[in-house]
Amino acid sequence: MIEQIRALIRTYLGMLGIGAVEEPDVVIQHDTGSRWLGRWSMKWKGGLPSRPVIQIQRAVLADPRTLERVVAHEVVHHAQYLRMDPAEIQLVKLGFRSVGHGESFRRIAADLNARMGEGFVTEKSDQEYVVAPSGRKILLLIAPTRAGRLGWQWATRLGPKARTWVERKLAEGARLVEWHDDNMIWTSGPRIEAWKGWAIPSDDATASQLQELYEGVPR
Repeated sequence: MIEQIRALIRTYLGMLGIGAVEEPDVVIQHDTGSRWLGRWSMKWKGGLPSRPVIQIQRAVLADPRTLERVVAHEVVHHAQYLRMDPAEIQLVKLGFRSVGHGESFRRIAADLNARMGEGFVTEKSDQEYVVAPSGRKILLLIAPTRAGRLGWQWATRLGPKARTWVERKLAEGARLVEWHDDNMIWTSGPRIEAWKGWAIPSDDATASQLQELYEGVPR
């Protein structure tokens, strides 16, 4: 799969007139609850840029069109970096500049869209994206909130501080359950941690399932 992604990267770089010698590394991630599907970043060594990396979430690998669009989006970020001058690169290193989704992103994306079709590269994912569920089990901490409704936090594992918080909430009537996130609703909430607040169901179906999980009779 990495070779397939690299082939896509070469194709899009070629469309932008960029040689393969400036190709980034590729890493496939499998992060439950991640808010990103693809990400461009730079490795630094001795204070100098070493090697750019494009990270792709495994959740987008099953749908070819989604994978192509996610990779193309990150190639645009890579092209942004390649077109920066040394002063701009230094600002990136110091955290005062990022590749972002500003004018340069829109200009380069338009070049790719002229070849691949309107809306192929967008600033954000859209309804056409197909994202597979992670298949991993998660922990849900479910508790009554001050609003009088059940809320939840989630985690894949509990560190010492989270365990302390969970023990406190369990003593107050919360429940900790192991569940899956096939619809990717639960991982849209806050992680299990004090003062992070609670996610509240936005629809009746989610509220009903949360109630069943809290009562110990999940569907």
